[in-house]
Amino acid sequence: SEAFETDVIILLPDESGNLESMTKSGDELFLNESEKAVAVWVYKNGQPAGRGTSTLSSAKWYYVPLRLNEITLGVLCLMKTDMDLYFTLEQKRLLESFVSVVSLSLAKSGK
Repeated sequence: SEAFETDVIILLPDESGNLESMTKSGDELFLNESEKAVAVWVYKNGQPAGRGTSTLSSAKWYYVPLRLNEITLGVLCLMKTDMDLYFTLEQKRLLESFVSVVSLSLAKSGK
C-alpha cells in the first residue's frame, strides 16, 4: 500500500473456489459487483486487467493475478489513492516483483 500509494485488497479462493477478501489496507474498502467480476476474470484467466490496461479498462481498480508457475493463487487489487494517477511502467515492474514474493509466500503457507 505504502510503496505504490494505493489501496490494496488481496482476494483468495475459499473451499468452493469463490474469491473472498483475505486482507485489505483499510477496513472500509470493498469491491462492488462489477469490480468483483473483473477480479474473477483475472483469477480465471491469469492476466492483469482493469484500470490502466486494455482489458476491462473501465474498472476503478487495477487487478494482478497472484501466480506461481502456471497456477493462479489469488488476485491483488490496487487502486491509486489519487484517482487521476496511473501506474508507471517502472511501478508495474516493481509490482511484478512484489507479486512474485506474495505468490511464493502463499504457496509455502498452503493457501
